[in-house]
Amino acid sequence: MTRRLFISPFLLIAAAVSAMAYDSSKGTDYHFDGGYMAVRPSYGATPPGQAPVYYASCHYFIRDHQGNNRLVVDGSDNIEQTNNYFPYGGPWNYFSTNQGFQPYKYNGKELDRVHGLDWYDYGARRYDPAYCLFTQIDPFAEKYPHLNPYVYCAGNPVRYVDPDGRDWVLAKYGSDSFYFFDDRIHSQEDISENYYGGSTTDNTIQYFGSDGSVKNEDGKLLYKLNDDGTYSDAKGNILSEEVDKGGIHIGNKSSVKINKNNLYGFYLGPHNPKQNNGKDSYALPPIDNLDYAAFLHDKGYDGKDAVGVKGALFNCDVASDDFKLAMRSYLSSFGTTPLSKKYIVSMCTAYSFGSISL
Repeated sequence: MTRRLFISPFLLIAAAVSAMAYDSSKGTDYHFDGGYMAVRPSYGATPPGQAPVYYASCHYFIRDHQGNNRLVVDGSDNIEQTNNYFPYGGPWNYFSTNQGFQPYKYNGKELDRVHGLDWYDYGARRYDPAYCLFTQIDPFAEKYPHLNPYVYCAGNPVRYVDPDGRDWVLAKYGSDSFYFFDDRIHSQEDISENYYGGSTTDNTIQYFGSDGSVKNEDGKLLYKLNDDGTYSDAKGNILSEEVDKGGIHIGNKSSVKINKNNLYGFYLGPHNPKQNNGKDSYALPPIDNLDYAAFLHDKGYDGKDAVGVKGALFNCDVASDDFKLAMRSYLSSFGTTPLSKKYIVSMCTAYSFGSISL
């Protein structure tokens, strides 16, 4: 279904920010979860004094259990593309139709056909379905010495998928280890964009892997982190509540109570996430560097048994935590739009906690 409409350039900018844009030879496609909106300019010259006219149409993906795009349909349920694959993701063109219609196929990833390479873009790495291997070495190869460092899904693509290669993030603060399942992280650069930074004197942040094991000092398995964001105990039982034991914290949104009335993000304000037992939760990945600064601040307060305003005013030990929050909040305002919510909250937090710490 195609509609003729005027699309404001500001609307196009907003769409580009909120969705993944793909520039095709005919126009621009704005992707959302489950499909995309194709925007095409009108043919012919635009009359003087009139804004350009664009045509927009929505197209929807029909996926299988592995997230592979099998059909593309329009708003009237007309089939526009069919896709079938060999086990390792190679397009089975004989049983597929209209292959050039759009490029997102196996696992929902873009098939890059430039220069005839036909590689899939997995964000962190490229995947060659002809050789059934990634083109870059697995950065966690030392954790799996029994596997080829270039292998895809441990050589079993029928049972496993690797949506982006790396989703679990390990953040350390003192003796605490926090395991976040964060689907925003696809490369090392994403750490500095979404968290305060890679490492400081009191905290470190690093990739952990799309799945992995949490062990104690003796090498005994404690918990298993799964590639779908779930986590289980040593016996394989899926856990529905946050792990908060012995300095180990593991969880996701389904295991904590989220209060959307917080000042900013999950950790900046009086309404931090709670575990099902009512205790504060630290299992959710901060939404950005400002939220991560508040995360570090709250952990500092916990270590000194300080709580809220009373702790800030009467516990001199937290002055360094307040000062760090002020500086990190100020730094997080760099590059943000003036008068935006993040900018205002960053500057107010920097001023308030800077004054308290001094």
